[in-house]
Amino acid sequence: MSIVIKELSFGYRNDRFTLKDISLNVTQDMFPLAIVGPNGSGKTTLLKNLVGIYTPQRGHVYIDSVDIHRVSARERASLVGVLFPDKAYPASVPVIDVIMAGMYRFVKPIGGYTLQDMDKAYTVMKQLDIIHLKDRLFSTLSSGERQLVLTAMVMLQSPKVILLDEPTSFLDPYHRFILVDIIRLLSEKHQVVLTSHDIEFVKAVAHFSVGIKDGKIIYTGRTDMFLQSAFEKVFGIPFTKYIGVFGL
Repeated sequence: MSIVIKELSFGYRNDRFTLKDISLNVTQDMFPLAIVGPNGSGKTTLLKNLVGIYTPQRGHVYIDSVDIHRVSARERASLVGVLFPDKAYPASVPVIDVIMAGMYRFVKPIGGYTLQDMDKAYTVMKQLDIIHLKDRLFSTLSSGERQLVLTAMVMLQSPKVILLDEPTSFLDPYHRFILVDIIRLLSEKHQVVLTSHDIEFVKAVAHFSVGIKDGKIIYTGRTDMFLQSAFEKVFGIPFTKYIGVFGL
């Protein structure tokens, strides 16, 4: 299982690239992988190019040797799924329907969901301890509960790679703690890539890290070595000072 990015450039305007000639080779032993950088560094933009939401002006993204920008939406969904913290649903949608949306690539045009599909959904909800939320409206959930529900949806999609964008955003300490176990659970069947500037969380869950700043990759390697050798280049503060303030 690999992710290969070749000379990818992307910009929101023709004269200004947000990502500049990004090249990256992620091998099996590098997961879970964190893409780490300050606000505005290009982390989420890179993720949206990885999942096919954005199409790069130049370059390619390959997952298991498949160019994700040259396949159908259903085939792309078998390769990669993504969870964004700002994902929203209409107020009237029950949690179970949000979760079942993850099964869309398996469902035939006629017939809808099967009992086996529902069994899979219930299994995932039990794993994440959210079975009690199934009949609630999505809009009534807390931010932490929404994060868990959307995680269940992506798990049902069963992609090879799951991308998590700033997964600790809006989470209280309890749900932040639970998310560590969730990522370990996800890693049993999927390869996990997350973006974050939450250094304590990255240190807890990611074997390898990619440091990104101003749309360019400036570090790729083990997370512990990132903290020692590249933290200041990415965030502009020595890691020793960061440790002193936050007690890492």
